[in-house]
Amino acid sequence: MGVKKYQQWVRQRFRDYHSHELGRLLVTKRGSRKVRRLFLDLNAIIHTAVNIVYDGIVDDFDSYWGDVVIELTAEIIAIMEIVNPVYLMYLGADGTVSKAKMLQQRQRSYRVMPKEDQFSRNNVKPGTEFMATLSHSLRESLKAALNKRKKDGDFTPAAVEFSDASIPGEGEHKILARMKSATKEGDSQKMVDVIFSPDSDLHFLLMLNVPAGDHAIIMRQVHKVEEEESKYEYFYVTEIRSKMDLGIHTPMGFSKISSRNDFALISCFAGNDFLPALPFFKYGDGDVFDAILSAHSAAFKAFQSSDYVYDNWENLLKYLITLSEKEEGFLLKTSNAMTSQSSEFYDGENDRRSGAIELATGSGNKGEPKFETSFFDSKYNRQITGTYHHVNQLQIEELDYDYIDEMCHAYLEGLVWVVQYYRTQGKGVNLNWAYTYHYAPNLTDLISYLKRHEVPAWKRTPLLTSVIEVPFTPVEQLLAILRPEDLHLVPNIARTLFLNKMPSLYPEKVLFDYTLIPFGREHDAIVLINFPDMLSIRALFQAIEDDPSVKARNKTHNIVKIWKK
Repeated sequence: MGVKKYQQWVRQRFRDYHSHELGRLLVTKRGSRKVRRLFLDLNAIIHTAVNIVYDGIVDDFDSYWGDVVIELTAEIIAIMEIVNPVYLMYLGADGTVSKAKMLQQRQRSYRVMPKEDQFSRNNVKPGTEFMATLSHSLRESLKAALNKRKKDGDFTPAAVEFSDASIPGEGEHKILARMKSATKEGDSQKMVDVIFSPDSDLHFLLMLNVPAGDHAIIMRQVHKVEEEESKYEYFYVTEIRSKMDLGIHTPMGFSKISSRNDFALISCFAGNDFLPALPFFKYGDGDVFDAILSAHSAAFKAFQSSDYVYDNWENLLKYLITLSEKEEGFLLKTSNAMTSQSSEFYDGENDRRSGAIELATGSGNKGEPKFETSFFDSKYNRQITGTYHHVNQLQIEELDYDYIDEMCHAYLEGLVWVVQYYRTQGKGVNLNWAYTYHYAPNLTDLISYLKRHEVPAWKRTPLLTSVIEVPFTPVEQLLAILRPEDLHLVPNIARTLFLNKMPSLYPEKVLFDYTLIPFGREHDAIVLINFPDMLSIRALFQAIEDDPSVKARNKTHNIVKIWKK
């Protein structure tokens, strides 16, 4: 997931630093660089293996997990053979995540509704029996494969390490932490680290965190392979970062750290795993980032200090005013891409784009619309409910301006949270923070809010009054994100307790908003589902946390050194 359209934009704008051949990016005037370490964001490879093995399988899923391990091991070895890391191969699986990430996973869980006879992708989550079994078996399978390669005289790295799903943190965050921890694994300024991951968030993590002079290349699988092309592509992200630094500066001075903070922040307007895109950017292509950056350059001419957007709320206002000048073009583009039909819904039982249905009422979290039925006014193409959503800057009557202000404040707060989350890999940020609205505010509303409110510098503004830094447990996370059909993935005692005490967490029917969704893009539909209150989940969970079946699922392992020469 990550920032939509970003990789498409990088391919077009930085062609010299994108290739389907790793060797081309390793060539220098003095020869070819070697790869010192390979880092694997393991979940992407697991999902590929699961899709291959379970394609067409309709029952007895447990009989095939061994085939998943075989497929997974083969793919890891294949990537290793391409990259040839000298010192280390590191595998990082997704552990428990922040509430902000959980909301995205909850949306995805309800958006992808498999039939009863299909293997659920929610098995590939921390705390499931599937992941526990897979992690143990993968360690043994990889160890055997590497021992055989050594015996046969084939290439192996000096060491292989594995951080499994029981260890908290997103896979790419574990990778960044491991990248920064080692000092004796080759010359970082003469060799290259390669990171395998499909997540465009990784671009921003590397841009903000890789030390100056180090070299990092992102490797990802290409799903639509052209003739004579490799099934992988590569982005020389540290070289791309250097080129971007030249385009983000103030007339009063230049700061690499501030320029990179700014790029991470303003890219949020295109949408990511934590914040929805601004309405007029939602369906743009790579040109979204050209607009974002050109507005940044233009706005700097009006800045009166060396502060960047991230450092100064007044400069953010000037930037947004400049960005608003590009809004009309994107609105026209979005309008032309839309279907002429009125918005429709999907209830998880019938075909997509069926009629309006009832939605199980939620717990009434702040920022959550309360409604029993919902419909759309086709003239304005907007939802006539408590849900707020501007379209084409229409002057819609009876708006709740206090609600809009709360939404704007939450969105601006989210911009700061996301940059800090990227910079710290989730350490020291409030793990219970989340943007609890289904839509982003309009750009004009953000501008209006900033004009009417005196707000101190962001870096001196606390994000929330209560900070939760203790990671959520695997079972807590499962209880927050699973749909009812998948609750068999948690221990029986947890399933029974939460269905009885928090039934609103598991609506049988949900509403899908297809407003402004072109045909062929149904996967972008917004799931209008209630937001879980993680503090309430944690409080209720305390009643069962010492149960043996729950403790077994929540057990945390250490990073394992699978193999060493």
